Amino acid sequence: MKTSEMAIEMKKTLENLVNLFLDRNSQYAGEEEWAANFIRNAKIIEAMRVDKIMTKPYGKSIAMVVDKVDRLVNGILVKEQGIKITHLEDSIDDAIVYLFITKMLLKEVDIIE
Repeated sequence: MKTSEMAIEMKKTLENLVNLFLDRNSQYAGEEEWAANFIRNAKIIEAMRVDKIMTKPYGKSIAMVVDKVDRLVNGILVKEQGIKITHLEDSIDDAIVYLFITKMLLKEVDIIE
């Protein structure tokens, strides 16, 4: 592929990535700040003390549950503003799956039976 063709392909790819980011970011962060979900999640994880167990696989899976619940809440708030959103059921399903994974990880290390 010629350099000029590659440059065109790179620009298209970057444009697609930016569009994907803008679409997904509104679902996760909302409109107030582009990194709002990261800020909220960091505060939630600290308040719930998940940061104390983040080096463990079950700590990471619990953090994923927090992320999906936060995404669900944000999605509900966005939907209530009349903005079309499609991920609400996915967020619930993802949270359930991550809770199941957490349960299995905790069983594996004998924290629960």
